[in-house]
Amino acid sequence: SGSEESAIELSIDAALSDASEVLSVTIGGVPDGATLSAGTDNGDGTWTLGADDLDGLTITPADDYSGSFDLNVTVTSTDGDDTASVSETITVDVEGVADTPSLDVSDASGNEDTAISLDIDAGLSDGSEVLSVTIGGVPDGATLSAGTDNGDGTWTLGAEDLDGLTITPADDYSGSFDLNVTVTSTDGDDTASVSETITVDVAGVADTPTLEVSDASGEEGNSVALDIDAAVTDSSETLTVTVSGVPEGASLSAGTNNGDGTWTLTSAQLSGLTISAANDYAGTFELTVSVQSRDGEDTATTTAILEVTFDPVEDEDEVIWDPNEDGVIETGSGSDTVGGNDGDDTISTNAGNDTIWAGNGDDVVYAGDGDDSVTGDGGNDTIYGGGGNDTLHGGEGRNTIDGGTGNDYITGGSDRDTIRSSAGDNIVYASEGQNYIETGAGNDSLYAGSGDDTILGGDGDNYVSAGEGRNDITTGSGDDSILAGSGNDTISAGDGDNYINVGEGKNTITSGAGDDTVITGSSDDVIDAGDGNNTVTGGEGRNTIDTGDGDDTITTGSDKDTISAGAGNDSIDAGDGHNTVWGGGGDDSIRGVWGDDTFYGGDGNDILSADGGDNEFDGGAGDDTLSAGWGEDTFYGGAGNDYLDGGGDDDSLDGGTGDDSILGGAGDDMLIGGAGNDMLLGGDGDDTLIGGIGDDSLYGGGGSDLFIFNMGDGSDHVDGGANGWTTDTIELHGSGGGNIDSNDWTLVLDEGEITKSKGHSLELSTDSSGTIVFSDGSELTFSNVERIEW
Repeated sequence: SGSEESAIELSIDAALSDASEVLSVTIGGVPDGATLSAGTDNGDGTWTLGADDLDGLTITPADDYSGSFDLNVTVTSTDGDDTASVSETITVDVEGVADTPSLDVSDASGNEDTAISLDIDAGLSDGSEVLSVTIGGVPDGATLSAGTDNGDGTWTLGAEDLDGLTITPADDYSGSFDLNVTVTSTDGDDTASVSETITVDVAGVADTPTLEVSDASGEEGNSVALDIDAAVTDSSETLTVTVSGVPEGASLSAGTNNGDGTWTLTSAQLSGLTISAANDYAGTFELTVSVQSRDGEDTATTTAILEVTFDPVEDEDEVIWDPNEDGVIETGSGSDTVGGNDGDDTISTNAGNDTIWAGNGDDVVYAGDGDDSVTGDGGNDTIYGGGGNDTLHGGEGRNTIDGGTGNDYITGGSDRDTIRSSAGDNIVYASEGQNYIETGAGNDSLYAGSGDDTILGGDGDNYVSAGEGRNDITTGSGDDSILAGSGNDTISAGDGDNYINVGEGKNTITSGAGDDTVITGSSDDVIDAGDGNNTVTGGEGRNTIDTGDGDDTITTGSDKDTISAGAGNDSIDAGDGHNTVWGGGGDDSIRGVWGDDTFYGGDGNDILSADGGDNEFDGGAGDDTLSAGWGEDTFYGGAGNDYLDGGGDDDSLDGGTGDDSILGGAGDDMLIGGAGNDMLLGGDGDDTLIGGIGDDSLYGGGGSDLFIFNMGDGSDHVDGGANGWTTDTIELHGSGGGNIDSNDWTLVLDEGEITKSKGHSLELSTDSSGTIVFSDGSELTFSNVERIEW
């Protein structure tokens, strides 16, 4: 027997009884990897030795082998050819010897309240051994992610537990501690150990502190208790409180004033904390409370806002009558009654529902907060209503009145007044004079008598009645109603569904986006109604009207108007006069009465019409209808399948591209079909009809008509009209309107005959009919024609 990885002595004693014989020894059962100290390895687990090899013979087992094995020892004597053998068995016991395991560690670090990785690398050099790990020095409350807690600050782990091993410190712990790592290898009853130390650094992480606040209130002149509750959730952390937004003149009962409206406090100073405001302060303000916890270098902050209200304490009501001229009167916060005398008084009533008679003189009144009633009486008064729903009467004189915030009722006198009021639903009566009125956001009602007034209405649904005069009126967004009497007014209404009605005068009106209604009197007005479905009535006068996108309805009187309706399906009645109208995009209806009108339909299926006059119509793209009564009209249908009716007199009608229908009516008309399959009816009069490119039908009607055809225009049909006493003529041209040779066409008469041929003309019998075939394949059929020219 012997130890692992050491030479084990074999006690073998063999001898001969006959010295003439030869001795040999064979040892079998030698394990793989084992070696004898002498002899020859036969490679099959047997060794051959001589007698002299037995002295001091040892066997060395394979590396890391422990256990038992048997060796079969055979001794053979040889005498010539004869042999004799004897065998014995040796049991070899190999005791295990534990190898020192390998261990490699690194220091670890991480944050408070998180799992921290441990870098432990341990191994065995002998795979037959067993590895165990013990980690000591684990702080109370800390846990490992694997292994067994032995309850004494040590944990026991297997080799497989080391992969991904972490340690989680106790809640809120920060600092450093050492872990003792011992790795033990076991081989049988033998063990070997190695130890290392790991230093674990845990960085502090500040937890978000708790914060609860409540709004606070108290009376003016007293301190107000502040309910602020703040704390840390980790007792190892420190807490700092900052209160910001402290008004000027206010102070806290504890803490440090930083001089910038902020105060710094400890958590202990929050108990019983109060705030005091400046003298006579009443109102509400906000305080921002920020609480910061600190753990080492790390901080966490939470913030809350609380409202602090100091309720006003009303002074006793006073009744004051000033016996002096040019007096100065000031009251407290009660509901006071004050009467001024003749003279230039200064009256201040502060808070309260006050009643003030300023008396005659150029008075200055500060009504302060509250629902006040102020009467300026005679003189050029200056009145400040302050906060509240005030009733302010300026009285006679040039008054300056500021209603302040609230729903105010304000009246001026019969002179030039300046009236202002902030946000609120205000009612203002400015009376006569050159007044200036300005109100803030709100649904205001503003009235001004005759005079050149300036009115600024602000946002909201306002009602404005300006009276006669040269008024300048501006309102903000909202559905406003604006009325002005005769005079040259300038009005800007802003976005919203506005109603604007002005009297006589040269008015300039601008209204923003919205469905507006605008009505003007019989003067030269300029109107810009903006986008929306607007209704505009221009009245008599030379009006300039511009409406933006939307379906507009526009009506003007009997003068020279200029109208631009913008995109949308517009309905326009321009009335009498020489009007110029642009319909813009959309299906528009534009109508004139008697007057030389110029209409542009724009894109869309438009209807352009006039009762009479020398009109110029351009339908633009779309299937348009253009018609007029008596007058020398010029129509252009543009792209689309258009209908043109010139009515009476000498008209020029051009259908443009598309399949058009064109009626000349009475008069010597020019009809041009343009590209497309057109139908042209000349009507009474000596008309000129040009079908253009396409398969056209041309009817001359009464009169001596001229039909012009270019080779290549298409297959047209011409009917000159069966009058018997007129001469209808076909004039032939080459491709594109150039000259044509007689060899380029052939005449076939179905009815009638050639009565005369001269130069480039043929005279035909009355109401002849037939076909003209051109060399390019185009043809012209005709009836009731008396002459052909080329």
